[in-house]
Amino acid sequence: MNAFQWVFGGFCLFQVCCAASRLRKSRQLSHVFFTAAWLVAFGALMKPELSMWLAERLGIGRGADLVLYILTLLFIWAHSQHYVKRKQLEAQITLLVRELAIHEAQHDAGGAVSPATDVPQPRESPS
Repeated sequence: MNAFQWVFGGFCLFQVCCAASRLRKSRQLSHVFFTAAWLVAFGALMKPELSMWLAERLGIGRGADLVLYILTLLFIWAHSQHYVKRKQLEAQITLLVRELAIHEAQHDAGGAVSPATDVPQPRESPS
Protein backbone atom coordinates (compact mmCIF):
# COMPACT_ATOMS: atom_id res chain seq x y z
CA MET A 1 0.00 0.00 0.00
CA ASN A 2 1.45 3.38 -0.97
CA ALA A 3 1.20 6.81 0.70
CA PHE A 4 -1.62 7.92 -1.60
CA GLN A 5 -3.76 4.97 -0.55
CA TRP A 6 -3.05 5.62 3.14
CA VAL A 7 -3.94 9.32 2.96
CA PHE A 8 -6.99 9.11 0.74
CA GLY A 9 -8.11 5.82 2.24
CA GLY A 10 -8.23 7.53 5.61
CA PHE A 11 -10.12 10.43 4.07
CA CYS A 12 -12.65 8.04 2.50
CA LEU A 13 -13.16 6.25 5.82
CA PHE A 14 -13.66 9.60 7.58
CA GLN A 15 -16.29 10.53 4.99
CA VAL A 16 -17.97 7.13 5.43
CA CYS A 17 -18.21 7.77 9.18
CA CYS A 18 -19.64 11.27 8.63
CA ALA A 19 -22.19 10.05 6.08
CA ALA A 20 -23.18 7.12 8.29
CA SER A 21 -23.64 9.47 11.23
CA ARG A 22 -25.92 11.72 9.14
CA LEU A 23 -27.77 8.61 7.94
CA ARG A 24 -28.46 7.48 11.52
CA LYS A 25 -29.82 10.93 12.40
CA SER A 26 -32.00 11.64 9.37
CA ARG A 27 -32.67 8.36 7.50
CA GLN A 28 -32.68 10.26 4.19
CA LEU A 29 -32.02 8.44 0.95
CA SER A 30 -29.31 10.91 -0.03
CA HIS A 31 -27.27 9.88 3.02
CA VAL A 32 -27.55 6.23 1.98
CA PHE A 33 -26.21 7.23 -1.43
CA PHE A 34 -23.29 9.19 0.02
CA THR A 35 -22.37 6.41 2.44
CA ALA A 36 -22.40 3.87 -0.40
CA ALA A 37 -20.45 6.20 -2.71
CA TRP A 38 -17.67 6.69 -0.13
CA LEU A 39 -17.53 2.95 0.50
CA VAL A 40 -17.19 2.29 -3.23
CA ALA A 41 -14.49 4.97 -3.48
CA PHE A 42 -12.63 3.34 -0.60
CA GLY A 43 -12.90 -0.07 -2.23
CA ALA A 44 -11.69 1.22 -5.60
CA LEU A 45 -8.80 3.00 -3.90
CA MET A 46 -7.70 -0.03 -1.92
CA LYS A 47 -8.21 -2.55 -4.75
CA PRO A 48 -7.71 -0.73 -8.10
CA GLU A 49 -7.84 -4.06 -9.91
CA LEU A 50 -11.58 -4.22 -9.13
CA SER A 51 -12.30 -1.13 -11.24
CA MET A 52 -10.08 -2.54 -14.00
CA TRP A 53 -11.95 -5.87 -13.86
CA LEU A 54 -15.35 -4.14 -14.02
CA ALA A 55 -14.20 -1.86 -16.84
CA GLU A 56 -13.08 -4.86 -18.88
CA ARG A 57 -16.42 -6.59 -18.30
CA LEU A 58 -18.26 -3.47 -19.50
CA GLY A 59 -16.08 -3.14 -22.59
CA ILE A 60 -14.17 -0.09 -21.34
CA GLY A 61 -10.41 -0.27 -21.64
CA ARG A 62 -9.18 1.00 -18.28
CA GLY A 63 -10.56 1.30 -14.76
CA ALA A 64 -9.63 5.00 -14.69
CA ASP A 65 -11.84 5.57 -17.74
CA LEU A 66 -14.73 3.81 -16.03
CA VAL A 67 -14.32 6.01 -12.95
CA LEU A 68 -14.21 9.12 -15.15
CA TYR A 69 -17.38 8.12 -17.02
CA ILE A 70 -19.24 7.41 -13.78
CA LEU A 71 -18.14 10.72 -12.25
CA THR A 72 -19.19 12.60 -15.39
CA LEU A 73 -22.66 11.04 -15.28
CA LEU A 74 -22.99 11.77 -11.55
CA PHE A 75 -21.92 15.38 -12.08
CA ILE A 76 -24.52 15.91 -14.82
CA TRP A 77 -27.22 14.31 -12.64
CA ALA A 78 -26.28 16.41 -9.58
CA HIS A 79 -26.17 19.59 -11.65
CA SER A 80 -29.64 18.94 -13.05
CA GLN A 81 -30.97 18.25 -9.53
CA HIS A 82 -29.54 21.53 -8.26
CA TYR A 83 -30.99 23.37 -11.26
CA VAL A 84 -34.48 21.99 -10.60
CA LYS A 85 -34.25 22.88 -6.90
CA ARG A 86 -33.06 26.41 -7.74
CA LYS A 87 -35.98 26.93 -10.13
CA GLN A 88 -38.42 25.75 -7.44
CA LEU A 89 -36.92 28.19 -4.93
CA GLU A 90 -37.12 31.03 -7.45
CA ALA A 91 -40.81 30.27 -8.01
CA GLN A 92 -41.47 30.26 -4.26
CA ILE A 93 -39.61 33.54 -3.77
CA THR A 94 -41.52 35.13 -6.65
CA LEU A 95 -44.82 34.04 -5.13
CA LEU A 96 -43.84 35.35 -1.70
CA VAL A 97 -42.68 38.71 -3.06
CA ARG A 98 -45.88 39.04 -5.10
CA GLU A 99 -48.05 38.35 -2.04
CA LEU A 100 -46.08 40.83 0.08
CA ALA A 101 -46.37 43.52 -2.61
CA ILE A 102 -50.14 43.03 -2.86
CA HIS A 103 -50.46 43.12 0.93
CA GLU A 104 -48.43 46.33 1.20
CA ALA A 105 -50.37 47.97 -1.64
CA GLN A 106 -53.68 47.14 0.05
CA HIS A 107 -52.41 48.33 3.42
CA ASP A 108 -50.99 51.60 2.01
CA ALA A 109 -54.19 52.32 0.09
CA GLY A 110 -56.24 51.92 3.24
CA GLY A 111 -58.11 48.98 1.81
CA ALA A 112 -59.44 46.21 3.94
CA VAL A 113 -57.13 43.28 4.24
CA SER A 114 -58.75 39.93 4.70
CA PRO A 115 -57.24 37.55 7.25
CA ALA A 116 -56.43 35.08 4.49
CA THR A 117 -54.04 37.52 2.82
CA ASP A 118 -52.73 39.13 6.00
CA VAL A 119 -49.02 38.50 5.97
CA PRO A 120 -46.91 39.37 9.02
CA GLN A 121 -44.54 42.26 8.47
CA PRO A 122 -40.82 41.75 9.02
CA ARG A 123 -39.50 43.21 12.26
CA GLU A 124 -37.34 46.27 12.01
CA SER A 125 -33.80 45.81 13.21
CA PRO A 126 -32.98 47.70 16.42
CA SER A 127 -30.79 50.71 15.75
